[in-house]
Amino acid sequence: MKILGIVTLYYPPENVVANIHSYLPYLDGLIIWDNTPQENILPFSKGKDGVVYIRKGENTGIGKALNFAVNMLLSHSYTHLLTMDQDSCFMGDDFKRYKDVVSSYDGHHFMLFCPCRDKNLYNASFLKIEEAQDTIISGALYPIETFQNIGLFKEDFVMDAIDTEFCLRIHRYNGSIGFVKSVFLNHKLGNPICRQFLWWKLKSFNYTPKRTYYIARNFLWIIRHYPEYNGRYILKLFIFRRFIRILCIENDKFSKLRALCHGIWDGLFKEKFSI
Repeated sequence: MKILGIVTLYYPPENVVANIHSYLPYLDGLIIWDNTPQENILPFSKGKDGVVYIRKGENTGIGKALNFAVNMLLSHSYTHLLTMDQDSCFMGDDFKRYKDVVSSYDGHHFMLFCPCRDKNLYNASFLKIEEAQDTIISGALYPIETFQNIGLFKEDFVMDAIDTEFCLRIHRYNGSIGFVKSVFLNHKLGNPICRQFLWWKLKSFNYTPKRTYYIARNFLWIIRHYPEYNGRYILKLFIFRRFIRILCIENDKFSKLRALCHGIWDGLFKEKFSI
């Protein structure tokens, strides 16, 4: 088992180096794709410790970074790809266990493996692999055969719902997603806010206008092209509730509402997107 990893950065947190070191010792190569406009000073250099550092000087999203890693996976002697977010890390020696459990699996049913993100489900002694319906990009481990069979990530999604679309493609190929509950991934989900509005306390993910656009557009495109996908919860969370929360508790209302409407229009009526 030879693992190539990729982590995408965008104004990385102070603990990003510690996060990376929670899995770096168990990898055979790592791509650090930095989308931060200005240069970051990290204690990694190209070619050292198997690390390749790439910075474009702009935010290219994660789709381009992921497909760069897939192409490197396919053209070199790696067997698996690990995709990570800058805010995620494995606890203790969990990644070593992750690697051992996946490498001991002898079959082709699972086309993607994912760790546990819920402490209530985490069980370090449970070494079997169960089935999951979907997963997020961070912490996902892909055998090379997955990309050989169903292709690359949907790069024109740029930064959101890429994982959802890829999981749906796996299911259409009659493949499955393996859930490894003996491995825990500590994952931070954005920077949500909670504010009082009249008599209610409202919570919001507080996404930027750019992310607001991509989330609305990409999920609506998925709902149109994958009839088997139950998108009612997504519509409620990211379209209807999002609209209300932007109006009630978020700043930069005009830009976010315009981005939301633009994303809804493109998601409903456009077939292809420019990158």
